[in-house]
Amino acid sequence: MARKTAFTISPTKLRTYLQCPAQYRLEYIDKLGRFYHRARAGFAFGHSLHRALDSFHNSGGAEAVTAEALTASLDAVWVKAGYSGDEQETAYREEAVRILQEYHAAHTVPAERPAEAPPRRPCSTPRRR
Repeated sequence: MARKTAFTISPTKLRTYLQCPAQYRLEYIDKLGRFYHRARAGFAFGHSLHRALDSFHNSGGAEAVTAEALTASLDAVWVKAGYSGDEQETAYREEAVRILQEYHAAHTVPAERPAEAPPRRPCSTPRRR
C-alpha cells in the first residue's frame, strides 16, 4: 500500500497555482518539474540579461545609465550555473555585453540639432520703382 504524505501548502505553491494551475499540476502533483529545473547555459544567460535590463529600466533607462554602467551591472547579476566550462561562460558573457551595448545604443535618444534656417533664395518677382 502506498504511503500518503500530508498535504502542505506554502506561499510558493499558492502563487504557482494562482499564476498557472497547469504548472502547479506538473510541478507538485505529477512531479515533472524537477527535470526542467536543472541549470542550463541558455537559462542562465537569459536570466542574467533580463535582470540587467530590469535594473537598467528601473534606474531610469538610457538617460540615467551609461552603456558602461549597464555592462558593469551584468557582473552583479551574472548567473554562473549551467555552463559547461569557463570557455563557454566567457563566450556567453562576451555576447551578453555586446547585446547590452547595442540595446543601450538603440534606446539612447540623440541630442536634437538646432533648427536650420531655410536657404535664402533670390527674389524672382520684379522690383517696383
